[in-house]
Amino acid sequence: MRFNGQALSTGTAFVCPSPAGPVLLTNRHNVTGRDQNTGKPLSATMGTPNEIVVMHNRKGIPGNWVPRIERLYNGEIPRWVEHPTLGPIADFVALPLTQLLDVELLSYDPSKPGANLALMPADPVSVIGFPFGLTAGGIFGVWATGFLASEPAVDFDNLPVQLIDCRTRPGQSGSPVIVTGK
Repeated sequence: MRFNGQALSTGTAFVCPSPAGPVLLTNRHNVTGRDQNTGKPLSATMGTPNEIVVMHNRKGIPGNWVPRIERLYNGEIPRWVEHPTLGPIADFVALPLTQLLDVELLSYDPSKPGANLALMPADPVSVIGFPFGLTAGGIFGVWATGFLASEPAVDFDNLPVQLIDCRTRPGQSGSPVIVTGK
């Protein structure tokens, strides 16, 4: 995340298709640059981002990455879309992607989640992201293993949230959490 080209922080996101075109899913606090609960700036510089650099695969050459800058605002209006009923309470957003010249999207389609797996507390999950901005080589994410830490059928803090127990670090905000099977 950057303000007028100056780096403020790193995070993680992933691409999904949407009826309006491809979107980048990430945490809301990544695009606002503010603590989700207090509203205070997260950066030591007190800056908040107005753009985000997205690393994409180059069209026809997976593993060859191209940076694309996405504006976070149209004037003063945020470009991201928040949850339709939870709004800013939900710490995730969808940012429409517009800078896709020479880009090949490798997206996750949440409408096609794959096998229906019954999850229970203590079942393993994987968190794929960029702790401290590190990669697992190239721009491949680092995989961390965690465990489901709450009852899947019970809301946490009156929100549709599930807790995981995992060693995560700054830079992993926005990471997908996946179940690879048992």
